[in-house]
Amino acid sequence: MNTAARIVIISLGFAACSQPLINDAEVYGNLRQIMQQNQLQARVKSNDLTINENSYALGAMADLEGELMIYEGEVWSSVAQHDSVLLTKPHHFEAALLVKSQVNDWEEVQISKPLSSMKELEQQLAQLIEERQATERIVPFRIEGEIAHMDWHVINAKEATGSGHDAYREAGFSGTTDNQTVKILGFYSRNHEGIFTHHGSFLHMHFIKADEAMGHVDALSTKLPVTIYLPKNPIP
Repeated sequence: MNTAARIVIISLGFAACSQPLINDAEVYGNLRQIMQQNQLQARVKSNDLTINENSYALGAMADLEGELMIYEGEVWSSVAQHDSVLLTKPHHFEAALLVKSQVNDWEEVQISKPLSSMKELEQQLAQLIEERQATERIVPFRIEGEIAHMDWHVINAKEATGSGHDAYREAGFSGTTDNQTVKILGFYSRNHEGIFTHHGSFLHMHFIKADEAMGHVDALSTKLPVTIYLPKNPIP
């Protein structure tokens, strides 16, 4: 399924688990176990978390029913529905995978050239993070502004005919966004491949667009000016 989406915004409810801390970011679930061992159960519930205006998080709903994002304390879920996406602001949620951090203040970093790919973004972030002596940390970041192109998806294991990432993604919704203003939240770590980033990548990113759509970012190119926001020192 792809591109044009009918979006509905509603409010929902659920119920509530543990609290491991890794490098001051909270990490729940394991991507390798989810995709290779079909462990889709809830690893954390919203009642277990402290969520306020400085909370930022991304992940996947329990049973991989959709995507999750917390941005400036606002909780969003996105669920694929055939040729549409249902965007909601749930009162409670359960997550099979979640990475969360608290950021009180952000530092703006202006990038002097457009970024042509996520790999180029990853290299730019690696340089910025090394300059801040935080290469062993899990670092949240934001990008706000107009993007040139973005491919994204909303996962859906419930409707999948097989197991594994490709099957779950194929059963969900895939979209393309061009020349639009979006907000992107990501987490960078060079130590968590297979935990919350896919093999071969140090990034996990979600976007939200004007309360209209939210999903997992698969490919990205940007326009100028590009502003990356990093936590002000000390990085959490």
